[in-house]
Amino acid sequence: MIHSLIVLAVLYRSDFDRSSWLRFIGLVLTISGVCANLFVVWANRGRMPAKEDMIPTEIQDRYDTMHKNTKFSFLADWIPFREWIFSPGDLCLWFGVAIVLFDRVWADFV
Repeated sequence: MIHSLIVLAVLYRSDFDRSSWLRFIGLVLTISGVCANLFVVWANRGRMPAKEDMIPTEIQDRYDTMHKNTKFSFLADWIPFREWIFSPGDLCLWFGVAIVLFDRVWADFV
């Protein structure tokens, strides 16, 4: 749900009257990340799979642990960064948002 709100906010803030290849790449990355996350959650009974040893104890109820029957485990949360874990979809989403915001700010200066 949060990812969908982020995509809507990015699309709302983008002005499509000015063509920008950088903004297009950012939007494609953002939408791809959201779709990847939704797909892996859908394929695994409504819960994001993650490696068991990486799931923080306070949010274990939101995750499903990875096992041999996990579908599309390469799209699950398995990328550690400090105390958080990310999925490839999360990285695509956040890099896409960063690119769109950078292009938006850069367009104001040029």
